[in-house]
Amino acid sequence: MLETPSEKLLELEQMGLRGEYYQAIEELDKILQDKSTRDIDKIQALILKSRFLYMLGYFEWLPENFEQGLELIDRALMLSEKQDRIVQFFDSLVWKVNILWAASKQEESVKEAQRVTDIFERMKKEYPEISKKKEPYYEYTQAFEEMYKALFKEGYVWDFEKSVKDAKKVEKLAKELEDKYILREAYSQLRDIYGTRGYKDKSLEYAEKEHEISVEISNKYFISMSLEQIGFAYWRKGEFDLLLEYAKKALEIREKQGNERGAANSYASIAVYHGEIGEWKKCLEYTQKAYNILSEMGKREEGKGWLVNIGVCYYFLGEFDDGSVLIDCGSSLDINRILRYFKKINVPLSSFKYLITTHHHFDHVGGIWKLYEEIKKHNPDVKILTNKITKELLNDFNLHLKRGKRTYGDLTGVMRPIEESAFHIIEPNTNFSTNSEDLENTFLFHSKGSEVELVVLDDLTTFVKIS
Repeated sequence: MLETPSEKLLELEQMGLRGEYYQAIEELDKILQDKSTRDIDKIQALILKSRFLYMLGYFEWLPENFEQGLELIDRALMLSEKQDRIVQFFDSLVWKVNILWAASKQEESVKEAQRVTDIFERMKKEYPEISKKKEPYYEYTQAFEEMYKALFKEGYVWDFEKSVKDAKKVEKLAKELEDKYILREAYSQLRDIYGTRGYKDKSLEYAEKEHEISVEISNKYFISMSLEQIGFAYWRKGEFDLLLEYAKKALEIREKQGNERGAANSYASIAVYHGEIGEWKKCLEYTQKAYNILSEMGKREEGKGWLVNIGVCYYFLGEFDDGSVLIDCGSSLDINRILRYFKKINVPLSSFKYLITTHHHFDHVGGIWKLYEEIKKHNPDVKILTNKITKELLNDFNLHLKRGKRTYGDLTGVMRPIEESAFHIIEPNTNFSTNSEDLENTFLFHSKGSEVELVVLDDLTTFVKIS
């Protein structure tokens, strides 16, 4: 007869499912330290602790948890193999695949996913009933190979239809087994797949399904994440007020939890909202809040990335007494929408002094060539304000665009070379500081008594800060 974990371990698994990770880990440590603990329970405790560390690492951005989780899962694998406990070996491998991917060890993750296949085939022969319950987890791990190819394999074209089919298979199996955890994972996967390809309504549909199941599970980490994703699904549809509404709901939960990393995410979402409606000062205010949290958490470098990427809100307009500036513009597919927006809010194209880049990616400045050509008709002196490396990458875009098309298809738009005279080049600062006195090459703008400084921070990015 197959030996099974104790009732206590099953209770702790349910505790983790509800998001009570810290409490569950505390209890698991007691079991692991108890010398009288059965081998099967020790293995299960190692699997659960690594799983909960992984979840906390993901939701609260604690990368050190991934390494600790991998150490524990390797111990579980060693004990399972030594004692020939195939079910626990399978469970350990499944979670190792997830943790490796989260730890940015994607190639290793895919290799382990291949091992999952071998173990699952053996389990089907030896324990057919158990293998049926494990099948959605097996199918879920197989999706990692397609993701890996799409992201990292040169010349590979993402098989969108296969990704949808695979995720829906997991969804179907999870429903049949009434396994809410893996069902939520399937919904999350489908939300991302459809969103990446621009299927806005389908992405929203699965974000809402993800939220419904998260509420049923009563896991506040899942609930806040799903609320945030619903907000972004509405954002993709241009319904910015709903982006704000759901971001605030997620923020409320995260603040009550004490989930600082999650709160920073929510502030960034609110920043995006204010950027979309042209409230650049509030956009930067909320971006700064996100940065401050990350800085206090000792994640200053990550915060810096948020300042230059999230803080600019994909694109936003600044109207100053000295002229208008635009930070980023999206892909070439976004330009007509931006021009209509300028017309709607009565911003003349002749007022633009600078088009500013954060970095060279197609979704941020892929359409800057098109926008520059249009604005130049109204103001021949307009300049693209950037640094040397970004300028070079904007004119050497073929590889970047090719890679983008593997995942996003025609949503990348088109990119074209930009004439030399279009650029105003700034040498980047080598030192990052929120104190403007420590920075060089700043551009000062004025608007109703407030000042805004434009600063190049490093080789690839530019940033606007309010002083």
